[in-house]
Amino acid sequence: MISDREEQVLSVIIDYYMTKGKTVGSRTLVKEYGLTVSSATVRNVMADLESMGYLSKTHTSSGRIPTSKSYKYYMKSLMEIQKLSKEEIKKVNLAYENKLIELEEVLAKTSSLLSKMTKYTGVVVEQDINIEKVKKIDVVHVNEYMIMVVLIIGNSTIRSKKIFLEEKIREDEIKNLSEQLNVVLKGKELNKVFVNLEEIVKKIRGENFKKTDIEIIDRQLECGLYLEGTANIIKCIDKNNTKEIEDVVKFLGGKKDARTLFEKIAKNNIYEEGKVNIVLGEELGINGLEELSFVFSVYGKGQSKGIIGVMGPKRMEYSKTAGLIQYVTGEVNKVVKNIKGNPFKKEWKNK
Repeated sequence: MISDREEQVLSVIIDYYMTKGKTVGSRTLVKEYGLTVSSATVRNVMADLESMGYLSKTHTSSGRIPTSKSYKYYMKSLMEIQKLSKEEIKKVNLAYENKLIELEEVLAKTSSLLSKMTKYTGVVVEQDINIEKVKKIDVVHVNEYMIMVVLIIGNSTIRSKKIFLEEKIREDEIKNLSEQLNVVLKGKELNKVFVNLEEIVKKIRGENFKKTDIEIIDRQLECGLYLEGTANIIKCIDKNNTKEIEDVVKFLGGKKDARTLFEKIAKNNIYEEGKVNIVLGEELGINGLEELSFVFSVYGKGQSKGIIGVMGPKRMEYSKTAGLIQYVTGEVNKVVKNIKGNPFKKEWKNK
């Protein structure tokens, strides 16, 4: 437990470091923040905070910088989420002003918006679509040997898949095929449907088709991951630390590890929907992310959850970033509820 004076000094040290990125000494703190105690008193308090693990210094003559322990204390006891300015609100609202007809379009725009407004990396993970149930299936005749099967799932998301046929199909067969697919697949979870579409279509088109002929295979589908401004992260890392830079580039560039990490976070029940969360880099368990932080909010319903967030330096302005995440998440939820999908715009790719 730290005293009120220690908390005051710790608060201004964190504020100074987050805004200026420099170590700070006692005289500077007294002058910059108008503290009513002497620099000698502040120096003694800083020494006490250092002994408790809240501050550290890079060498003997340097000023102090916050440690992970102090950041956690700040987030838990000192931070207040900062409201967006009128200009920032206008910028966010303008981004969603045009009618967005696809979920992918909304999420990609959100990632880009967060990156531009923070100068960090915007991270958006699509809601887990695996457990969503199919509401309706339509079939589109592309040509004699190709059709497109369009699935509308529970969260109003559209997924479509092109299927190449060995036998010709006439346009007048499409209606019957669509009806049969709805009989067999309507109400089933997407991950038990999508990977089977080609085989199911072939069985339905075969002679003496029976519903019991359909074998449903359970297989996880990847949720969409949208990263924007990944180069911004590199700027936050010490240029001399080439190993850390390589680790971060590998993590974000390949996307597979990033997708696994963010999907795991989305499914973690300790992170409540609508609440802004902050995870320090060393808590993520990924090499190279130790000096970074992840500020995010979980959106969605029930077990179908996604993430909207920002990854940046550990010394970022958390109160401001948290305010932006909170507001943008609210806007995304509004847009997603009213979205109308265009099934012909983008085909879902099952990787």
